[in-house]
Amino acid sequence: MIKEISYPCIVEETVRKLIFEGRNKLWIADWIDLKVAVKSFGHSFLNGFEYIIRKSKARRSFENAIRLIERGIHTPAPIAYREERSLFTNRLISSSYICLYEDSKPLKDFFDRANPVFIEAFAQFVAFLHENGVRHDDLNNTNVRVSIHKERYLFSLIDLNRMHFYRRGHPVPLNECFENVTRFSCMNSSFLHFIEEYLKARKQPLTLREKMIKTKQKHDRNVDRKKRIKR
Repeated sequence: MIKEISYPCIVEETVRKLIFEGRNKLWIADWIDLKVAVKSFGHSFLNGFEYIIRKSKARRSFENAIRLIERGIHTPAPIAYREERSLFTNRLISSSYICLYEDSKPLKDFFDRANPVFIEAFAQFVAFLHENGVRHDDLNNTNVRVSIHKERYLFSLIDLNRMHFYRRGHPVPLNECFENVTRFSCMNSSFLHFIEEYLKARKQPLTLREKMIKTKQKHDRNVDRKKRIKR
């Protein structure tokens, strides 16, 4: 037997368009008079037991979206999360997160063009995240979305199930910040410019530039080693 839980109460979408399929699936759907994004998380049979006591990825995404907005950080407006569980064991069978759909582009479409104005704006955004105690643990070049409004770059976060929030008034420790900015770019001129603008935005000495570069180089070596092991 199966029990199904939705928070808040939602109805089935009327029209769905699959835009990504992998371990997880992503749809754009019409719901009432809104266009929404629906992310369905994949779960193995054994993995489902882990979420008997742990919050599902869908629930974490929903709750993290609310916390981001409370701290003045943009993310597509959360609408609901949905869980399907076994009635007797409470094993998670499936889960999905529903938010308002926003027409935006991924960070990768902008970052490597080495536009100084864009790099500065993005560095200020990441600095604002860290100053407000927010660490997105998958801050890659697709999970940061970009739109342009009145000639200003606006940044938004998606894929929210892996995040850490420090108490208000407590910024993310610098060593964690340096590790946190290693995923969205290779070591190129845009990234080096980002480092300088980030340190300026955090009011940190530029002497920390070398430490950030070494952290990035170490991260890239680890990624390359893992790729070689897989091959």
